[in-house]
Amino acid sequence: METKYRGNAHQILVAEELLNTLMDRAGIQKSFFNRMRLVWLNMRAEVSPGSSDMSLNVL
Repeated sequence: METKYRGNAHQILVAEELLNTLMDRAGIQKSFFNRMRLVWLNMRAEVSPGSSDMSLNVL
């Protein structure tokens, strides 16, 4: 299943890489990192197609 995102896909990938780098450099515990990654992936999954802006709905 292909997922489409609002906004620039490259910007989304850059933001994810930045998050990974910052968490690695901060020495954040692996369990916390895994929880945050799941939250990030869930946010990405909830972005709807069809617009040039990026809106996230997080519960």
